[in-house]
Amino acid sequence: IADNVPALIAYVDADRRYRFVNQRYAGFFNRACDELVGLPMHEVLGAEHYAAIAPKLDDVLRGETVEFDLDVVRDGELRHMHAAYLPDWAAGADPSRDPPVGFHLMVHDVTAQAR
Repeated sequence: IADNVPALIAYVDADRRYRFVNQRYAGFFNRACDELVGLPMHEVLGAEHYAAIAPKLDDVLRGETVEFDLDVVRDGELRHMHAAYLPDWAAGADPSRDPPVGFHLMVHDVTAQAR
């Protein structure tokens, strides 16, 4: 199902390493899914982009749901993206006192709507 959703989808653990990516996510970076799994986000995103979203990562790993817009250049074209990060807790964890074990992320290209 995740590979047929028109969005970039991934699961990232608390160490900020990819544990799952759908085909669209991997394709966005011109890579295969299995190439990304296990890699830290900063290696895939690059230093500049990672630095721009690092505060959002801090927020989601504190247990906050985070949504934001960002612009990225892909193939020489400016793309407008909308991202949502949702924290994930271990089974039986208490979200009021336990930190998330990771987070789900979904990114939509909203360039057409922005125009």
